[in-house]
Amino acid sequence: MSLVAALLVGSSAFAIENVKVAGDAKLFYSTQDDTNANPSASLFDQSSSAGEASLNLGLTADLTEGVSAGATLNAITTLGLYNNLVSATWTGGVQ
Repeated sequence: MSLVAALLVGSSAFAIENVKVAGDAKLFYSTQDDTNANPSASLFDQSSSAGEASLNLGLTADLTEGVSAGATLNAITTLGLYNNLVSATWTGGVQ
């Protein structure tokens, strides 16, 4: 085994001990059966429902003693709910 390969194995094994991963996934759904806003509205009707999903993933690592770094990823999507089960989203990005 070369010296470079030994150093890479040792450093990556050390780095894995100091990395923390956290996150969550959420599905948001709402419906409104208020007939004042939508005369044909009923509970769980597509025309009066909104929905989307979100994913939050965070990663932190201790680089050296007293120094750490982190990154967070947030993603929001309709997962194909729009025009199939719901007619609106909270982000308003779908037309």
